[in-house]
Amino acid sequence: MAGRKGWAVAVVAAAFPLVVSACVAPGSTPSVSGEHFAIPAMPFPAARSFALDPATLDDLACAECEATEAEGRAVEDALFYGDLPLASVDQMHGGADARTRLGQVFASGYFGGLYLRDSLPSIGAGAEGSTAEGPSAAVGSDLFQQAVEDFTGALTHAALDTAIGGLVNTARTGSPLAVRATSAVLGPLMALIHGYNRGYLQVAIENPPAGAQVPDPLSCTSFFSCRTSALPMEALGDLADVADELADPRYDLRRSISGSLHDTGASAVAGGREVWEGLLGAADFDAGAYDAIIDLSYGFLQVTEVALLGVFEGAAGNTAKGRSGIVAAAALLLWSGSYFLGLAADAPADERPMLTC
Repeated sequence: MAGRKGWAVAVVAAAFPLVVSACVAPGSTPSVSGEHFAIPAMPFPAARSFALDPATLDDLACAECEATEAEGRAVEDALFYGDLPLASVDQMHGGADARTRLGQVFASGYFGGLYLRDSLPSIGAGAEGSTAEGPSAAVGSDLFQQAVEDFTGALTHAALDTAIGGLVNTARTGSPLAVRATSAVLGPLMALIHGYNRGYLQVAIENPPAGAQVPDPLSCTSFFSCRTSALPMEALGDLADVADELADPRYDLRRSISGSLHDTGASAVAGGREVWEGLLGAADFDAGAYDAIIDLSYGFLQVTEVALLGVFEGAAGNTAKGRSGIVAAAALLLWSGSYFLGLAADAPADERPMLTC
């Protein structure tokens, strides 16, 4: 996949008339559209902790159009399921409004779940068999689902809204002690998800189906420092010194935290490998679906690292980095949760975001 450039630089200001549709069913989030994008309505009530902002979305869509000088389904998928969530996390890392960026993450996850639901019929994830249990198991994300359920208490829109709101509130206004305690809880969860996803990717990258693109290589300089040129993140560059410290801590407290995180992450790799090895023996993968899974997993792994590095510092007493890490962790959990909501949804297959260049 070509490298993403649109959101890695300052986005172009837009002054286009924006329209928010009010013709939706009760209890649903209205469709949102602008000069360059359209996102369909979603079957959930308005959330308190996240919401879509048309102007911000139009800026990102405009930048994507300028960067690619093309349009079509591949470009739309690159924006809505790859660039959008990563750009949102990058922007929040830089201090941007969390509520609107989290809204973008939620939309990306939900429609990404719908997309994969309808792209994986060969392993039982087609529209007719789309249940909360079927598709999530089919794409090997049972650990992600369990992690989100454990954290929120239930995999529902309301539970996600409450949990994410609580995390953001702690990040923005919590005491240093609260930030440290929350970081200490989130660290092992991020390590577990990272290890599982890394094991999953190792096998997936080594076994592309016929006709699939050769995935961009995943370069890992240490266990929790993996990068791909296809999906660059500014936040990971900013946290490079933290990644070095996590790999080789200089102080006793950080050595203790690092050892625990590495043990947790390493213990989850085998589970991720087993999932893909099982799928290889049971599924005839469509090349396009495989490409989408690889891109999603690359982005997910890197966002997990942003969160993990921040809460590692937060648990060690660095309040500023801990606050940023908690917000990134909130984004990761929201992305995961909305993805599963999409996988389980019975929405029509043609309800997908659109990009107009």
